[in-house]
Amino acid sequence: MNRYLILGIIATILVSGCVSQTGTVITSGGYGLEITEFSTDATDVYSGQTTHPTLTVENQGDATVYKTNSLALLIAPLDWEIIQGPSGAKDGKKVAEFKNTNIDHANPVTGSSSETDTLLWTLKSPGLDAGKEREDVMIAKIYYDY
Repeated sequence: MNRYLILGIIATILVSGCVSQTGTVITSGGYGLEITEFSTDATDVYSGQTTHPTLTVENQGDATVYKTNSLALLIAPLDWEIIQGPSGAKDGKKVAEFKNTNIDHANPVTGSSSETDTLLWTLKSPGLDAGKEREDVMIAKIYYDY
């Protein structure tokens, strides 16, 4: 049986190993749109099965991030099939627009908290021969004008 190991922001995949999720996210903290979570729904993913990477961002800055000036990018190995990207996905479903029109910052005057947005992909792991082992990396990036 082939299995994969997926870890937080950089998901490491080990075929013929087990998938476990650490949930570790490294961010610079408080400088605009920040990735607050990059994880998967599965703890075990076998060869040819699907998993759902989820990317959550939060506006930790002091200005609104507009949908028209921002996007998210999922970088996955070429043999991982992206079955479905988030709503608004482009470019082979790897690049996606955020769902919210704006992602507002916290406003202490009005008492509003910072907004978040979450994107979900569906990926199918590659089929590999039994006993094969390799390591892959997945990365999520966000781009925006601030």
